[in-house]
Amino acid sequence: MPDWGWKAWSDDWQVRFTIPTHIARRLVAVGDRVYATLGFNEPLTELDAATGKVLRTFEGSQYTDEILLHDGQLILAINKDAQRPGAASDQRRNATGDPGEPPVRKSVALIDVKSGKTLWKKGDYVGLRSKTGSMERISHLSMCAGDGRVFFVDGNRIVGLSLDDGRELWTAPRPEIPEHRMRYNIRFSDMCSLVYADGTLYFAQVNPVKKVGWRGERARLHAFSAATGEELWDRPCASWGWGHPADVMVVDGLVWAHDFETPFLLGLDPASGEVRRKVSNFKAFDNGHHHRCYRNKATTRFMMTSYRGLEFIDFAGEQTDRNHWVRGTCRLGAFPCNGLIYATPHPCSCYISSKLNGFVALAPEGPSPRAESDSHKLQRGPAYDEPDRPGTESEAGSVLDWPMYRHDRTRGGATGASLPTDLKKAWQVDLGAKPTGCVVADDTVLVAAAHRVVALNAKDGKQLWTFTADGPIDSPPTIDRGRAYLGCADGWLYCLRMSDGRLVWRFRGAPQARLIVAPGGIESAWPVHGSPLVDEGVVYFTAGRSSFLDGGILAFSLDAHTGKILSRRKIASEQSMDIDAGTDRLGDSGLLSDPLVGRGDAITMRHRQIFPETEADTSTVDGALRTTGGMLDDEWFSRARWYLGDRPIAEYMVFDAASLYGVRARDAMTGYGGFFAPGAKGFELFATDLATIMNVDAKQVKKAGQKEYGIKIPKRWSIRVPVRVTAMALAGDALVAGGTPDMIDPADPWAAYKGQRGGKLLVLSTGDGHIRTEYELDAPPVLDGVSVSGGWLFVSTIDGKILCYEGGSR
Repeated sequence: MPDWGWKAWSDDWQVRFTIPTHIARRLVAVGDRVYATLGFNEPLTELDAATGKVLRTFEGSQYTDEILLHDGQLILAINKDAQRPGAASDQRRNATGDPGEPPVRKSVALIDVKSGKTLWKKGDYVGLRSKTGSMERISHLSMCAGDGRVFFVDGNRIVGLSLDDGRELWTAPRPEIPEHRMRYNIRFSDMCSLVYADGTLYFAQVNPVKKVGWRGERARLHAFSAATGEELWDRPCASWGWGHPADVMVVDGLVWAHDFETPFLLGLDPASGEVRRKVSNFKAFDNGHHHRCYRNKATTRFMMTSYRGLEFIDFAGEQTDRNHWVRGTCRLGAFPCNGLIYATPHPCSCYISSKLNGFVALAPEGPSPRAESDSHKLQRGPAYDEPDRPGTESEAGSVLDWPMYRHDRTRGGATGASLPTDLKKAWQVDLGAKPTGCVVADDTVLVAAAHRVVALNAKDGKQLWTFTADGPIDSPPTIDRGRAYLGCADGWLYCLRMSDGRLVWRFRGAPQARLIVAPGGIESAWPVHGSPLVDEGVVYFTAGRSSFLDGGILAFSLDAHTGKILSRRKIASEQSMDIDAGTDRLGDSGLLSDPLVGRGDAITMRHRQIFPETEADTSTVDGALRTTGGMLDDEWFSRARWYLGDRPIAEYMVFDAASLYGVRARDAMTGYGGFFAPGAKGFELFATDLATIMNVDAKQVKKAGQKEYGIKIPKRWSIRVPVRVTAMALAGDALVAGGTPDMIDPADPWAAYKGQRGGKLLVLSTGDGHIRTEYELDAPPVLDGVSVSGGWLFVSTIDGKILCYEGGSR
């Protein structure tokens, strides 16, 4: 959308709080229609909910700021001019007395949905100003409607208009309170709730006892007659949110609000404000460090709070269910609708290793998955009883091969093979879909693209065979002893014969055949990552997404030859468990799925040892690779880190037994990531001795792990490169680094980041960081999209191509 983003409404970046507090009022979905503004200063548009197709734009709705849909009519708050950031920040105001520009005035309009005609447009209003500084002029009315009227707050008064003709029926003075400000330029005293129900208008505003804190704040709830504006009653209540209004919900004939003095949710009589029912909110608000930065929601059965994640307080009793592993984005939150909970993507890093990410729809928990018998899980393929290619059964692979994702069980991305200085393109193949990185053994290249595995001749790129699975494949197969082992989002692990791609066997890790809708198609509720870990004749893999979902994550070890189960375990976390009070990643009890990593005798996933099984909820293995955002995440979220054990090192890295090479966007790996200016001084690419990192003082490591500060790393060399490196391979004295160019296109600032301005590939000397060779690519490499084998370099690019650069005989 044009004219969108924080610079449209602010000139002062305040992290995730640089957003109008009422931005959610710009989108309404009813039935098969969505009503929204496709820009900050755009008119109201009607969209088809299924396709996103624009159906019509309403005449006279330019600068729409709030949307209500009531009884077939659209009620809009419309700015009289474009909204832009104000000229004066708080600092300038204090220094010069300059009040800045006044807020843009507003009208209220009524549009008939069927005809699209504006029935009336009235008024000259200001509304509430819930932000200070340059956003102080971005105001809102906080409208609600009912009983043939629309109601809103205009500065120091509450107003009721007739929906028949826009006539002002009454105004009532807004109860006076002192101005209260808090962090991130929030004017807390203008964070108000206005709710209509059954002839009564309920208005709540926050009035803290002292300085605004992180927990409950004092507020007051007022009831007004919707017909006359007469105040009927008032009583104290509380806001448990951080930087948002007090909750006011009307459910089951009662008005619900939180008490300030006691840990209860109060059901109030609508006529008098007297307490008719009390439900404890203690459990919801006694678990983890502070309420989320968005309003709570309600259904006819539950108050859905957001203290740590999502808590469900049953209005009928004192039952509270805590789901701290899922939440919505700042200012918007999660949404109950259609019998589901929709959780939106968000920038939070708290307990990132267990918190569900992405845009997801969650259903009520059903019966535990019924595990079928083992004989139903293992299926023999046509090549099961056929002999493998002669000699492959005993082969362990060559040191020149690149047999698995990031080369080996440590996922270090390093090979003993060397890479010549001068390389030239030997061949190129177009797979027609975005590929994974390549794995290579016995002069055969394997790569996954969408649902397929493709085998190519390493010498000339000719296709040898393909295999199609029943779901998407997120990472390359693992090659071992003449066979390829492949996980798939369909919930199965496949074993293929390398010589011809025929199926030897497949094993279903998913406990049952339940499918869900996912990006790119349909997949199992228990997907399997594409790259299992194979070690000493045993295949290790997991099936599932989260230890909190669908019965948990299932972990298996199988005999690599026969597919028979050697061991299995379930990694399941109690959804309502007690958890830490802060953001200690090492005390994070839940777990999200990720490719497995080998370190010594242990096999780990993120921050937990999986094999051999341990009793501890968290058992970080010293020196094992883990990432907070997941190894397959290429978004470069500012608060995500790559670790060795408890040591936060960089945003991306490769290593061998002696050295580590990392990439950083910021000078310090601080908790919030700090700022990075693209197209300026580039990214830091550095080298250090691995022993130096592993010998860092234990107290410093603990502090770094808990507070997310990067440890101080003595560097062998450090350079700046104009590339956002997302693919690296260490090969002897050569370091290959590829990614998107660090540039800003004024016409499309995201173009380079999204790979629309080509890619760069660097070959550097590991000794001093000198760039030996630089290659321009039509498209950047995919994440971990470079592999080295036998003096040849293989590159997978986001436009579906596999490139081979020749540097010597294989």
